[in-house]
Amino acid sequence: MPESRRYYHALAGVKGICLLVILVWHCGFLTRPDWGARCCEAFFVISGFLEGAGHRFDWAYTLDESIHFWWRKFKAVWPLFAVVYVVSFAWSCLEGSIRLGGSSLMTSVFFLTLMHAWIPSIALTPELSGASWFISALLFCYLMTPLVAWVVRTLGKRFAAVDRGCLISVVAFFGVRVFLDVATRFISVPYSVHCTPYVRLLEYAGAYSVGCWYVERRGQGANKSVAATAKESAVLVCYLCASLAGNDVIWRSVYVLLAVPVVVVLADEGGAISRALSAQPLAAFSRYEMRFYLLHQLGIRIASVAPVLAVIDPLPATNAIRVTLAFLVTMALAMAWTALGKVVASPARNQ
Repeated sequence: MPESRRYYHALAGVKGICLLVILVWHCGFLTRPDWGARCCEAFFVISGFLEGAGHRFDWAYTLDESIHFWWRKFKAVWPLFAVVYVVSFAWSCLEGSIRLGGSSLMTSVFFLTLMHAWIPSIALTPELSGASWFISALLFCYLMTPLVAWVVRTLGKRFAAVDRGCLISVVAFFGVRVFLDVATRFISVPYSVHCTPYVRLLEYAGAYSVGCWYVERRGQGANKSVAATAKESAVLVCYLCASLAGNDVIWRSVYVLLAVPVVVVLADEGGAISRALSAQPLAAFSRYEMRFYLLHQLGIRIASVAPVLAVIDPLPATNAIRVTLAFLVTMALAMAWTALGKVVASPARNQ
């Protein structure tokens, strides 16, 4: 495997921790400051970085290529998403939180085509697996990936230096992202900085440019373990302090910018923190990453009606038990879906 296509174990570990935080956040805890939003930002930054570092300019920059890349990603997530959505929709109808009618059916069309992130008024509906807006927005980012790569490469040619073109792309993409953030503070805008796909594309594209730059610059001076640990600690402390202190004061685009050096430093995997993030438990968990995300809200709903909760409710550790139960239910669902996929695929392989 070429070095530019290597697997970034520490970043997989970061995504695993973010998934666990999102689970806790959707259980109703860790909501102040908004750790759920921070984790979503980290996901888009890491996804863009990994695509940039792994593929860079390996694109023909054609519409067919873009659609093919999008379709490959779409068909990988849609079957499970559709099952989760149908179950969530039926559950919500039975409990009365959603009424079956023309409005709910039209909403279902947008969800089942994974276009719901474009409509902020419905994108985050918790009764309908609202966290799936992330998949909707990420698929748009994948659709636009060849175009993003073309922009970065063109700027590199224009300035006769690939790394310089990458940095200019970073400034351009993140500059527009900051502008959209500023616009929401002063004027009424028709988009959501949380879920609108083209807002998230700017974060993804800026991180893609960083990934391209990272591959260009990697190897120009290896860090010793102590120095690497110090760098990892410094960027993480800065990010966590800003997250704890800023919340509603700091613009969300600033958190995206602060996440970039965290991702770059951890990608080197030279320090103690990145080695801890590469540990086997997180590596094993990362194999269920997308399935866990798609299933976690359904897992929380199932766990919330478990009879055992009536017994533990008076206990001081009730909240921890609720989260643990939600995690176990979600993991059981993810593993069951994985096993089902292997059973379905077996006859096809034997033909």
